[in-house]
Amino acid sequence: MILNQYYIFKNRFLRHILFWLVYFVSFSFIWAKNGNFEASFYLEFLLLPVRITAVYLCIYFLIPKLLLERKYVRFGMYFLLMLLVGGILQRLIIFSLYNPIYDIQDTVLFKVSEIIRAIILINSTVIFVSAIKILQLWHEEKEKAQRLESDRLKSELQLLKSQVHPHFFFNTLNLAYGLTFKNTTMAQEVLLKMANLMRFTLYNSNQATVPIQKEIEHIQDFIALEALRHENLFKVSFKQEVSDKIEIAPMLLLPFVENAFKHSKATKNSPVQIDIATHQIEDQFVFSVKNSISGDQSSKAEEGGIGIENVKKRLLLLYPDKHGLTISREENSFQVELKIAI
Repeated sequence: MILNQYYIFKNRFLRHILFWLVYFVSFSFIWAKNGNFEASFYLEFLLLPVRITAVYLCIYFLIPKLLLERKYVRFGMYFLLMLLVGGILQRLIIFSLYNPIYDIQDTVLFKVSEIIRAIILINSTVIFVSAIKILQLWHEEKEKAQRLESDRLKSELQLLKSQVHPHFFFNTLNLAYGLTFKNTTMAQEVLLKMANLMRFTLYNSNQATVPIQKEIEHIQDFIALEALRHENLFKVSFKQEVSDKIEIAPMLLLPFVENAFKHSKATKNSPVQIDIATHQIEDQFVFSVKNSISGDQSSKAEEGGIGIENVKKRLLLLYPDKHGLTISREENSFQVELKIAI
């Protein structure tokens, strides 16, 4: 808020002093009769301590300790008692300290009509300030809930990111270990590609978004490693028709590619075809992966396992109501299409 730029509005004590000063002056003018401001100011000065006490008793005890704790009966009882005591005190102050000075003839101390009038005035002040306090508490609780939700989402996203293809790294390390005895040059290439993948995971996964080109390069390194691991058992095409300006959440696309490799049954006589494409349709980024499968392959490929479920959760957290995910299976192919509003 603009007002918070000024020291007086940042300091809680000064804010309260300013409020009561404005209250005192305003009501002194409002209740002045026949232009007698002196009497009005004096009366408000006498009654102000009672109203201040009632207000602070309500906003710092009755509301937080009883009302917000849902102890409604006790709150109601103490609230009415506070108003009654305040009304009586105001009547005593007026009768003893105000009426004699201004020669007001009033012989009945506990006049019911005057006590009710005092209660109404106290009540209006208490309700006004309490409404402000409740709005303030509601705003603070809303901000607290938003912070907690933000922290929860960050923690959940971090956990989901940490679960991305750990088994792939394990298998790749085994491959590199085996190649060190057969082909050291290929082993070095495997470790280099793996280092690129791990570097992306370590240094980019904590960012909210990354350029789409970085995500594509990450996928290309993965495909290159899979090609080395499976020795041309997969035929992969990767069409890229998307603007370099697009940014998406990191490590969001790779699980779909990994799933295509993982759930395809490839043999030397029957290699698997995997078609990957990225393109843009108006304000939507579209990513698709299609892989061939054998007719007798189980439906587990369609489910996608932990990796796909992981991505679904991340999509719900990162792009609520801004994405569409279609997973379909035909007789000889399995396809995933992801659309994200950009």
